Amino acid sequence: MTALILPPANTEMMKIVLHQVSQDYPDYFIPMLVDQAGWHRSKKLEMLENINLIERPSHSPELNPVEHIWEESREKSFPNKALKHLCRLTKLKNFCVRGFMPCTRIKINYGL
Repeated sequence: MTALILPPANTEMMKIVLHQVSQDYPDYFIPMLVDQAGWHRSKKLEMLENINLIERPSHSPELNPVEHIWEESREKSFPNKALKHLCRLTKLKNFCVRGFMPCTRIKINYGL
């Protein structure tokens, strides 16, 4: 799995993602499911030999793989919780993420 944290979501960042995935898996053909965001559909994107972008239909969250992660975390970690401060949400989110990826530590700075 390849994950990058990049500043904006735009065509230039999508190019970086595609090239990184292509480099990480040079021996594989990768069908990549994308939504209809402008940077996924841009004519400025170079199509790489080992990656094929497959657009999912609009208004179809059930086809987005990350939606299943959110569903799982909501059911197991977030049901009926009311938090007084945003920093508590960050701690809870980090706890939930570690449940999926035990070695992961994510820090988000909300300027608090």
